[in-house]
Amino acid sequence: MNKLLATIGHSRVYAHSVRNPSDLALRVLALPMSIVGGLLLVDGLLESSLPSIAIGVIVLVAAKAFSQTPLPSAD
Repeated sequence: MNKLLATIGHSRVYAHSVRNPSDLALRVLALPMSIVGGLLLVDGLLESSLPSIAIGVIVLVAAKAFSQTPLPSAD
């Protein structure tokens, strides 16, 4: 039960840490992108398909960039 309460508390903190809606939208897109990129990468490795591997790596890098938190502003 305590683990559930800790998870709920963490999600509230996470919701308050998101500064604007566009940042939240990018973070929401990052998870499906990473899943698709991982599947493309695995498919490319199993099928020895260089374009599939390249697209998978590109999508994974983009998903990682989307999930990064922005640096705090200097002002």
